[in-house]
Amino acid sequence: MYRLAVRRGIKTQAFYWFVILLVFLNTACVAVEHKGQPEFLTQFLCIYCRICISWSIQL
Repeated sequence: MYRLAVRRGIKTQAFYWFVILLVFLNTACVAVEHKGQPEFLTQFLCIYCRICISWSIQL
């Protein structure tokens, strides 16, 4: 029962666009990384990277 519900949810258009959005955000965050960047940006990117990794592991 659970497996069917998950399969049905993954095949929706909303899930497709959610994944596209996550890929775009990840690409944008990697693109703004540079040497000598402000400390707040480094901390933000570190936190965002941890969130993305935790989402990847759970999926």
